[in-house]
Amino acid sequence: MQPGESQPEIERRLKQERRRLEERIRRLEEGGLSQSLRDSVGELSAYDNHSPDLGAETFERSKDLGLLDNLRLLLRRIDQALERLREGRYGLCARCGRPIDPLRLAALPYAVRCLECEEAAERERAPRPRPVEEEVLEVPFARSFREEGENN
Repeated sequence: MQPGESQPEIERRLKQERRRLEERIRRLEEGGLSQSLRDSVGELSAYDNHSPDLGAETFERSKDLGLLDNLRLLLRRIDQALERLREGRYGLCARCGRPIDPLRLAALPYAVRCLECEEAAERERAPRPRPVEEEVLEVPFARSFREEGENN
């Protein structure tokens, strides 16, 4: 996290972040996510004359479920960071083995790669600018409208 921070301080910060995430998960679940949609909106039926109302509730519920999934993912990453800390691997890049910048760890305490390796991984995951099939297609399928000049 911060330069010169000891293992107990890092562990305390990670556990504090873990408790914060667990509290947010608990609040979301108490907000009605543990109930069926019909029970949470207080309707006798999910089919009624006010479908826009039900649509708004469905949208809000799906948004909350997305937030809940993200919080659970972050919680798993914090747990993995605590495991790396116990194993003596915390703060070392999983890809190149170099130390991760302490400022990066302060912002993302669960970071597993240094900034350079994370950027390289993002470039590898980036969508291709052109379809992969174009690499193996032969004439006439490999042609495109741009190769023919002014003719359509």
